[in-house]
Amino acid sequence: MLLLICGAMCVACCLAPRIVRLRAVALQLTLALMLCFFSTALPLLMELAKARNGGSAPFHTPSMVFYTEVVKLVVSLVVYGVQLPSLSYTGLENIKSRSTFAYALPALMYALQNNLNYYSLQLIDPPTYQLWGCAKLIFAGLFFRLILGRRLTPRKWVALTLLAVGMAVTTLKDEGEGSTQRERKSAFGGIALVLGTSALSGWSSVFNEWLIKYQDVRAPLMYKNLMLYLFGAVITFGSWKPGAPVGDTGVFVALVLAQSIAGLCVSFVLKYCDSLVKGFSTSGAVLLAMLASAALFNFQLHGAFALGTGIVCVAFYLYFVQPPI
Repeated sequence: MLLLICGAMCVACCLAPRIVRLRAVALQLTLALMLCFFSTALPLLMELAKARNGGSAPFHTPSMVFYTEVVKLVVSLVVYGVQLPSLSYTGLENIKSRSTFAYALPALMYALQNNLNYYSLQLIDPPTYQLWGCAKLIFAGLFFRLILGRRLTPRKWVALTLLAVGMAVTTLKDEGEGSTQRERKSAFGGIALVLGTSALSGWSSVFNEWLIKYQDVRAPLMYKNLMLYLFGAVITFGSWKPGAPVGDTGVFVALVLAQSIAGLCVSFVLKYCDSLVKGFSTSGAVLLAMLASAALFNFQLHGAFALGTGIVCVAFYLYFVQPPI
């Protein structure tokens, strides 16, 4: 599996510049769909792990985050090594302590939010996680302006506002559903964690986009990934527990790979699209997560959830579909 990931990333890195020139829209759509797919897989795999362990995660969460960083680091290193002989500029020519350590900050934020992601998924169901995860778009829009100096049109701000409304509506349940106080407290805690993660995600995505697009623009993407994931592995190493239980080995490996591939997809989306497309791609996983959860885990699609999902769909339309001139 690791060799397949390395091979796919090698092909993507070699073909991406040519494809961008010829088929930019197709490339962006493909990257967005890939990110959407693996973002959907993560909460579903977590739900499967919990189902096989009586409702709780059977593994040490910080160790899983460390393994994820190591996989991304190895893939980036292999791909960068394959590219190296053909590169006219490797990024090593202009290496400086200040520019290098700039990658430590988003690496720290990514490590923290990955841990929070796993903890929140233990408290709430996948569709609720995906919908409240849309909040990262609102934070990304704010940081988009503050860090990159880019302005959003009023239409796009309306779309982001509707997105927030849709997320709130989905949490409303009929009184007859009889949620216990413990369940409500668990859901509230999970949603609070998702919102905190969304703020971290919005900031780290925009800052990482700045690093990828504007810091040493000649440096290859995999060199920048290598720097980011190296710091990520170092930062998470301290919380790693060798020999910690993993539960079902197959599900554990699938979780690590899904999170790793999603992280690698993010770097391509930030390179060839932007932070908001990345946010919408991961948020678009809500519909897939909702349908898959209903089929696999008996998730109840109550009316408020359907209404909130409809509002989210309207937000997607307003953001991405340009009005006729």
